[in-house]
Amino acid sequence: MDEQGYEWVQGLDSEPRLAARRGSEGPKTRFRICAPLKDHQLFLKFAAVKPRRADIQRFADRYGVLFNRYSTSTAVRRGPGRYRVSQLHGTSLRQWKGEIERMRILVRIWRSVKRARKNELKNIIVWTGKDTVDYKVGWSATLLASPHVNQALLDRFKPLDVVKPAMYALQAEINRRISDISSSDHLAIVPRLVWCPGPRIDGFARPDHHQRIIFEPTNLLAAIWLQFARAVTEEYQLQMCEGCGEYFQVGKGTRRTHTKTCSSRCRQRASRNRRQASQ
Repeated sequence: MDEQGYEWVQGLDSEPRLAARRGSEGPKTRFRICAPLKDHQLFLKFAAVKPRRADIQRFADRYGVLFNRYSTSTAVRRGPGRYRVSQLHGTSLRQWKGEIERMRILVRIWRSVKRARKNELKNIIVWTGKDTVDYKVGWSATLLASPHVNQALLDRFKPLDVVKPAMYALQAEINRRISDISSSDHLAIVPRLVWCPGPRIDGFARPDHHQRIIFEPTNLLAAIWLQFARAVTEEYQLQMCEGCGEYFQVGKGTRRTHTKTCSSRCRQRASRNRRQASQ
C-alpha cells in the first residue's frame, strides 16, 4: 500500500475518489508491506466503517484501497500547482459506500443465522405459500427456490422455515461477490498452482516438490470477501465476547473454543452482568 496514505480528490467524472496521496513535486511513490488478512476481524471492521470520507480514508490508510486495477473512467485530476497525471486513479465515494453497505447487510444476516434469530430473518426470507421462497438483500428480491427453479433446494427446506433458506441466501450472495469478473475493477478470486514449503530444518523451509492449488484474491476487497466466506464455513471460528459484544478468534493457536470472553476485564464484566440478571 502507498506509504504516504490516501486523499480524496475529484475524478474526471466529477466524483470524489480516494486516490494515493501525492506531493506537488510529483509522484514519488513508496510502498509499505501490509498483511491485512492477519487480522481475522477485517471483514467485520470493514462492515463497521461509517460511510463518511474521514472514516473511509482512515480505513484505507491502515489497510489499503479496495482495488489494484482501474478503468480509464476512474482517473482523477489534481488542483492548481499539483502534479497532474492521467494514470492516477481512485475508487469513488459512492462505490466505497456501496461495498461497505453490502458487507454490512450480509454480516447482519450471518449473525442472525448463527443465533437463529427468526424474527430478524423473516425480514430477509419471504415465502409465497409453501413452495416459493425469495430473499431480500437491500432493496432487491431474488428467487431462491420454487417448484420450477431449484426444486432440489426447495426439498431441503421445511415450509416457512427462515434459518436454512437464509444460510443458502448468504451463500449465494457471497459466491456472487467472490466470483465477479464482470466489473472493470476485477473483484475475483483466482486459482494459483504453487509449490508447498517443506519442513523447516535449521530455521529454513526445505522444498518438498509438492504442489497445491490455492485461491488468491486479486485485491483487498476480494480478500475481505474471501475472509468472510472462510468465517461462514468456520475454517476459523469467531466467538462473540459476552462482556463487550465484540468478536474474537478461538481455536487452534488462539483461545480455547469454550472461552466466552476476549479478556479478563470482559470476563469480570460478564460475571457482574450475570449476577445482576439473577437478582
